[in-house]
Amino acid sequence: MTDPADVPADATAFDIPGYPFNHHGTDTTFEVMVRTHSLAERGLRRLAEVVHEADLEDERFDAPEAVGLSAIVTGLGELLGDDQQLLDATGPLYDALLVQFSSA
Repeated sequence: MTDPADVPADATAFDIPGYPFNHHGTDTTFEVMVRTHSLAERGLRRLAEVVHEADLEDERFDAPEAVGLSAIVTGLGELLGDDQQLLDATGPLYDALLVQFSSA
């Protein structure tokens, strides 16, 4: 977990207890961010469902893609060991899923 003291002043902290962008109730941080910013881009709701299942594995949504996403993100996290490198590596994965869900 990132130490809040390590978050640059111009960055948006997330997944850090006590910060606004964290899990709220049964929603993941991603779902909270989408709701807070009133984002409605085509495919984003489906992406949020996949992210939810990859993160919480509570079977709230039918998201078979979540198993693969979780494995890839977890593996990259172990391989890279650095939050910024993980964000850089996984950003294109989420972008690609959003493109796929937007065209479906």
